[in-house]
Amino acid sequence: MDKLKNISNKEELQTKFLKIFESTKVAYRDSSFTYRQNEYEEKLEAEMKVYLDTMKNEITKTCMEIGTKKLSEMYVEMFNKSGSRYLVGATAYSNYEADMEKLKKDFFEANKLYDQDVLFQCFDAFTKSKSDVKMVTYCIATEHKYKEQYDQMHNEINRRMGGQLEYFFLEEQRRRNQYLERELAELQLNSVELFKSAKRESLCSIM
Repeated sequence: MDKLKNISNKEELQTKFLKIFESTKVAYRDSSFTYRQNEYEEKLEAEMKVYLDTMKNEITKTCMEIGTKKLSEMYVEMFNKSGSRYLVGATAYSNYEADMEKLKKDFFEANKLYDQDVLFQCFDAFTKSKSDVKMVTYCIATEHKYKEQYDQMHNEINRRMGGQLEYFFLEEQRRRNQYLERELAELQLNSVELFKSAKRESLCSIM
């Protein structure tokens, strides 16, 4: 599974994993007992789903860790550069909100190889971990908008990944059925040949 290392998002992981899994099953079919194919392949698919879910969780965990560290650095940098603009005056909060929006945009751009829905989770967790008045106000002001954005992005990613899995397993079932049909046809042909051979030997012994 070395080919699955250094992958930064769930969709890339699933795509590469399914390719490896497909080639593994082809090799498996060639070396297994035909009459137990369904039993073994169903078990193999169940184990694959568990492993894939584990890998997805690991990627999410890594993304959250990297994202939180990056956000902390960017937030400190934002305050060092423009903190005085947030202290007093009629535009203090609007300055802060504008810079937070820019920070969010820059954060997503800098980490675009990662899952965008996980970056949303990371950004949400980071902002809610801050207790200063301006951040609390910012969280309240943007909560509904960001929730809608997250839900839309998260649902779209799940739709694509779910569709890919569904198509993969339908194709796997089709390939499995074709393989079993070929094996059955070959078995029937061998049985006919064996019967003919036995019949010829029987006739010869009578003569």
